Amino acid sequence: MPEPIISVIMPCYNQARFLPEAVASLRAQVYSHWECIIVNDGSSDNTAQLAMTSASFDSRVRLINQKNLGPAAARNRGLEEANGQIIHFLDGDDYILPGMYEKMIEVFKTRSDAVAAYSGFQLVTEDRSVLCSFPVLPESADVFHDLLRRNPWPCHAVMVRKAIVDAVGRFDEALKGPEDWDLWLRVASTGGRFIPVSGEPACYRRYANTISKNNRRMLEAGLAVLERNRGLHKSCRLCASAVTRGRLRWGIHCWSGFRSEVEQMPRIGQLFSYLRFFFYMGRKHLRPACMLFGTLLHGWLVARNLLREKSPRLNANSRQ
Repeated sequence: MPEPIISVIMPCYNQARFLPEAVASLRAQVYSHWECIIVNDGSSDNTAQLAMTSASFDSRVRLINQKNLGPAAARNRGLEEANGQIIHFLDGDDYILPGMYEKMIEVFKTRSDAVAAYSGFQLVTEDRSVLCSFPVLPESADVFHDLLRRNPWPCHAVMVRKAIVDAVGRFDEALKGPEDWDLWLRVASTGGRFIPVSGEPACYRRYANTISKNNRRMLEAGLAVLERNRGLHKSCRLCASAVTRGRLRWGIHCWSGFRSEVEQMPRIGQLFSYLRFFFYMGRKHLRPACMLFGTLLHGWLVARNLLREKSPRLNANSRQ
């Protein structure tokens, strides 16, 4: 029986400075039966040239160019071109550590009930310094409802059978947020098993201007993911409670990003530009909406007070 092929789908938008490292991390794998499909999503830097260079040195690497349509569309384009039985989504600014593929592929060889395998992961800086590590979670007996409560992985910590992705549908290109969370929920709804492998080989870069740092958009998209997938189990009370917890967790997840954004708000009018997002959230679950808005309001007041303390003019005016 031939070895399964892993199709690595690598969307890349203006990430040329990281792309060679991402491809090199694939070449460092002992398991060599993989192909890498780099989807250049309308980059304005030299992503295409670097991808072509990688392809010239390794026939397993190929390049697809398209206009800028976003990561979901880029991943879908890669899925159309994939020849492998196993899919791995690895963004052009992330990378993996040696040994990941041998462990992952063993799951699919030995567990016929496995639709996906997952590992732990590390958050790293631009220069690969480790910020923190997240050990692999134990296997869940009810992965669908666990996923309704939270999205526990970056997409490249998971590998999935291509047949199941084709069966449940590919990425929703209308979503402008955690599209991978939406996909994992649909995969989990089939009842197949998600199997853990040891270690934290998936390295997820955090740096300024990443898409995931657009906190308002991520808040709205995450809530939309929960709302659409709760309907996969009709009249399920467990779904209702899981979604309630999921909304709260997602709100808290976006909370820290909102707190950093509010420091840039010198005028209260900018604060109220967020109101429509809180209204959207509050219709579904009031507690996270109130928590986030209260945090923003408190942060704005603190920032304004700090600004007054630093401003001689304001201090002079206050004494008059």
